[in-house]
Parts: sequence; C-alpha cells; structure tokens
Amino acid sequence: NLNCGCPSKTVSGTNGYGAALMDRPERVYNCVQRMRDAVRDAARDSGMEEDEQRPEITVKHRLGIHELSAYDRELDVERGDEYWYQQVKEFIQTITSGDGNNEHDPETAVQRLQVHARIGLLGDFDEAQISADEQDKDIKIDHKRVHMQKKKQARAVTITNRSAPPLRPEIVQRLALEFPHLSIVCNGGIRSFADVRQRLESGGGFGSRSSASLAGVMVGRAAINHPCALLSPVDQLYHDYEHHHDHTPSAPLTKQRTRGEVLHEYIAYCRHQESIFNPNLTTLRNNTPQSRTLSFKRQLVSVPFHLFTGEEGNNPYQRRIRKLSHRKGSREMDWASRILGAALAEVPRETLEKPIGEF
Repeated sequence: NLNCGCPSKTVSGTNGYGAALMDRPERVYNCVQRMRDAVRDAARDSGMEEDEQRPEITVKHRLGIHELSAYDRELDVERGDEYWYQQVKEFIQTITSGDGNNEHDPETAVQRLQVHARIGLLGDFDEAQISADEQDKDIKIDHKRVHMQKKKQARAVTITNRSAPPLRPEIVQRLALEFPHLSIVCNGGIRSFADVRQRLESGGGFGSRSSASLAGVMVGRAAINHPCALLSPVDQLYHDYEHHHDHTPSAPLTKQRTRGEVLHEYIAYCRHQESIFNPNLTTLRNNTPQSRTLSFKRQLVSVPFHLFTGEEGNNPYQRRIRKLSHRKGSREMDWASRILGAALAEVPRETLEKPIGEF
C-alpha cells in the first residue's frame, strides 16, 4: 500500500511523502509501476506460478490537498463538491493509467484505492494563528520547551485535519461510478457500525457489487477506540453475506466470545510472538536491541488497550498497562503477555464474562 493520505508534517513535509504526493501524481504512477515490477520479480524468484494470487498493490489517498495556513473552511464549503471531485478524478486517472485517460488497463499496477473523504491540510498554522504565550521569547533556547511546543502544534494540526475540512463521502460514491473497473473503498469520519452500513448502502449496498457500488469501507480510529461497539456486528454481517451468495437461509450466530476469552486468546498469541522475537532480526527501526524490544512490547499491549471501554474495571486495567509498559528493560516480567495478565487481574469477573456484542 502506498500511503498518499497522511498530512502529518513529519511525513509530508521536507521529503514530500504522504498526502504531499497528491501534488505529484506522475511520481505516484511511477512508484506503483515499480512496486508492481518488484512483486513480479519476487514472485518469479520464489517460484510462484503465473496463475497464483500475488500481493495486491493499493493506494490510499484523500480528495486533494490544501495549505493549512491559507485554508478557509467557509470558502471550502461554499466551493462545494465539484471542484474536489475533479481534482481527485484527475489524480486517479493519472496514477492508474499514466496518461490521464479513463481507459481500463488490465495491466495497471493499481486496482484498489482507499479514498479518505476529506482533503488533507499540509504545513503549519500561520504564525498569527499561534497565540503569543506559546511562542518562545527567551533569548536562551529551552530545547525541551521548544520540543513540547512543536509536539503540541503537530497535535493541533492533526486534530484540525480531522475536523476542519468537510466530509464528502458522496464524492467517493461518484468515483465508484466513474471508475467501475477499480475497487473503491471509502474511509473517513466513520464512528459507528451504523455509519458503516450507511456508507455501504448509499454506495451500492454490501454484496451488491454493481458498477455503482463501493468495494468496502475502511475504519481506523473508531475500531481502535471502541472495538466491541464497532466490530462485534461484523461476524453476523459476514455470516449473512456468505449465506446471501450461497443462496441458503441465514440464521443468527449462536455464540459470541466474551471479553475475557478474547483477552486470554490474545495473551496466548503474545506468548507465541515473544517466543520467536529476536531484537537483532526485526524490521522495527530502533537503534538498540533494548529499544527494539521496548517498541515490540508496546505494539503488542496497544492492541487490546480499549477492549473494556465503557465497562467496569476499564480505568484500572488501562492504568496498569500504562504503568507496566513504560518500564524500560527486557526482563521476563516486562513482556506484553505478563503485562496484560497483570492488567487482566484488575477487571471484575462480570466484565470479563460479558460477550463482546454487549456494550
């Protein structure tokens, strides 16, 4: 997946990656062509047969980009959808065909696009937008303070990107009509499973797959922050979908796992990952084996962090994880499986025995 949707200054700033790539669609086209060639070479070298399924090359992008310091939400709303529809349409035409035409090329490197239904705001706030008390007026530079200010400003930019540009899912639905040969996935502003259904139904309906339908919906933050509320209906959805295509009667799924069962299974998964983890043979980009081990641990414990959101015992559970996961070192007690086991002890039995579909 080539990410052309991240507006973070760290990503899209000096080097022009992330959402900044939307300003250079020809470069994106060249990138995905090289990615396709690399996949082909790797498949050939590994002895993969021609008819075997290869990794899919996808691109995630936004509707367009705009400088944050010059952005005016009222003017953007007044401008309407048509301007951004034309912008993203031209971007898709270029990255999938190279010459900007709308002809279906079965050899194109990209067949699936994940489209965030907002524009991305790049850069920083204008200096006038930053309050005077947040600016460093000392002659002597306080590097720690400067670092915290930049971190705070980056956080503000991230929040602005989620809220200031209006959400325009109708444009993504139009793209599915315009490019029926591509799989278009809608992303952005999805906070509940009801939102998932609404996007799918307004975009052609789940299971419809007519030329006008979306290929799917991508959910990010909402699935992390409240996984039970958002994801527990998915099992039933796919159960119904399977029966719809098999033309067999669909019945409700009989039993859902409890939160405790999910966490116990995940702890077992962590134990397995820890048993095969080698800090000297990992793709984690840290300087030392100790820091790689710390990153590995924090990645594992982050997954079930919100498992008990809204339930009794959630606060002590999360506090325990935070306290233990920030201890440095690679001792056995610092492994994710041990941390989660200790945090599990903070959750009452009634919560552990609650099915994930109840919240």
